[in-house]
Amino acid sequence: MMRTYALRMLPGLKSSAAVSLCLVLLFPVQIVAAADYYLARPEVRLDLQREFEDEERTSATVGDRSEETDLFRQRLNVDGTGWWYHPEFVSFTYSLEPEWRQEDTSSNDDFDRDDDITFFGYFLDARFLKSKPQSAGLFLRQSRNTFDSTLSPSNVTETNIARATWQLKEYLLPTNFTVERNDSKFEDLFPTRDKSDIFRVDSRHDTDRSRSNIRAEFVNQDRRIGVSETETDRLLINASNTFNFSDNFRLLSSFSGIDSKSDQIDSSAYFLSERVLLEHGPSLRSDHELRVDKRENAGSDSRATLLSSSVQHFLYENLTSTARAQLSRDDFDNGQLDVFETGIDLRYTRRIPQGRINAETGYSYRYEDNDFDSRSGLKTDEVLSVTGVELLFLQEVNVVVDSIVVTDATASIVYVEDLDYVVVTIGSSVAIEPTLFGGIADRQVLLVDYRFITQSPFTSDRNQVFFGASLDLWRALRVFYNVNRSKENLRSGIRPSDLIDDKIQRYGLALRYRWSTTRLEVEKRDTIRVPLERFRASESLIFQLTNRFSLGVSASYTDTNFKDEGEGSDTRSVDLGANLRWNLGRWGRFEVRAFSREVDGSSQESRFDGLIGLWGWRYGDWAGSVRYETIDESDDLTLQSRNRDVFTINVSRLFR
Repeated sequence: MMRTYALRMLPGLKSSAAVSLCLVLLFPVQIVAAADYYLARPEVRLDLQREFEDEERTSATVGDRSEETDLFRQRLNVDGTGWWYHPEFVSFTYSLEPEWRQEDTSSNDDFDRDDDITFFGYFLDARFLKSKPQSAGLFLRQSRNTFDSTLSPSNVTETNIARATWQLKEYLLPTNFTVERNDSKFEDLFPTRDKSDIFRVDSRHDTDRSRSNIRAEFVNQDRRIGVSETETDRLLINASNTFNFSDNFRLLSSFSGIDSKSDQIDSSAYFLSERVLLEHGPSLRSDHELRVDKRENAGSDSRATLLSSSVQHFLYENLTSTARAQLSRDDFDNGQLDVFETGIDLRYTRRIPQGRINAETGYSYRYEDNDFDSRSGLKTDEVLSVTGVELLFLQEVNVVVDSIVVTDATASIVYVEDLDYVVVTIGSSVAIEPTLFGGIADRQVLLVDYRFITQSPFTSDRNQVFFGASLDLWRALRVFYNVNRSKENLRSGIRPSDLIDDKIQRYGLALRYRWSTTRLEVEKRDTIRVPLERFRASESLIFQLTNRFSLGVSASYTDTNFKDEGEGSDTRSVDLGANLRWNLGRWGRFEVRAFSREVDGSSQESRFDGLIGLWGWRYGDWAGSVRYETIDESDDLTLQSRNRDVFTINVSRLFR
């Protein structure tokens, strides 16, 4: 469709000839005249929410508190697109999100609050000269979101983002420059404010054989939790290159560095890697790498050099064999560690009538020359993954508990002991346990720094053998078994207390038949560090009674016995759940979810019960829901508990 634009004289121009000349130079299309702007018809949505909340908390660190809240929220969303002056000059997407909030709160400490809040949220994403060799972008966002979950306390987040980008589309080195201001406020158990200024440069260079990427980023972050405040400056640099000499020969090079300075700690790290990938034939390939790392943390330096090589061979589709060797040297302030490792792995798979057989086995040898003196060593960026109620054990023993620092995966958020997590000591091992009300979420990745007392110098070698097999039948039954045996022998020096002599076994089955799934698993860890026996059993039933009605029920039981702790060291966990879904046709849907979890043991003792009921409906451009949720949870070891009831009504109308 051809659009004819109306001519409009701009202030300061003597004739329309200058305007036409500028437009012809700027845009590679035929322009008749210039229009002011164009706005597509917006989409408008009105949301109304009424919520009643009653919450009671007890905590040994922050005291007891009960609170009742009556909330009425109205929110209007106006979404649309458009352009100004010309679609190639400025095109944009926008959203206007004004919100009105009336909240009445009363608590047990005679604190009554009656808030009438008006918040104007908005969103703008604009592109300037998007088809030209140089283009720019502007992104603005101001939003307020309320997050309510049965698994964590409710919180309100206000976010302000302003970002400007400039893109150079040069053939040799296309580059993006980004300047960003991010200001976020979190209203939670402890009010938090996180403000950061970011400057970023991204460049890329591609040829027929290579691809190069460069990124440099500077971040100034000011984070305030309650009355404590931390300011951090971080500089990150990353450069990588992939060069294809041929289809069978690739070279991967990378360099990255990070320098961080804050009120609490200064640290820096640098990583350099060179990697060669070779394909010697259709069934044979090899991988060779040289890596150099350097870290500085709170006055302690460490350097690591690693050289590794592996060869992989494929025999049809059944057998894959891998041979590997690795040589590394770690230098610390208090000594040096030289390690040589080698091994071979075999993996076999074969189809059989009604199923499949899988098997793997391998052998590895490790020679270690430990030249540490008996003083504290430093462990940095140890990765821990939060998995339900399990304790997160640190790798090293004899940990200096007061030195533990726990952060998020970006190392920008430092968590607080006894608020976000507690430290649990079992024998010579130390574990991290997230608390109920802290900022650590399930399935989150954590980084941990800490000091530990190193062993006296010694030389040792270790032999390790593993075997695993599984049998899958009828797409319903799976039986598995695997065992790992490691033994470390002292060659010279003073015998350390944690010389490895481990045997780890896991076996079990999983059966899926029609509407049921049954899983059984046994794990036996006869190890020097944290020996235990664990039994897991779970059962889930899913009944699809009609096309509109389904019911699911699940139960699981876990019994863990820490052998080093003697009698009474069992930790038992019981999880129960039920989920009912009913499609009511034009009346919407109805859903009920109930769950319960209880952990009882010497290192953990908590209970968690909850119920959620929801009725949601839609009729034309109208939609709504009625939701009720209740939760009751407690942790007897950290002396924390929470009871929460929430009733919410939502109604929305869409105007097209």
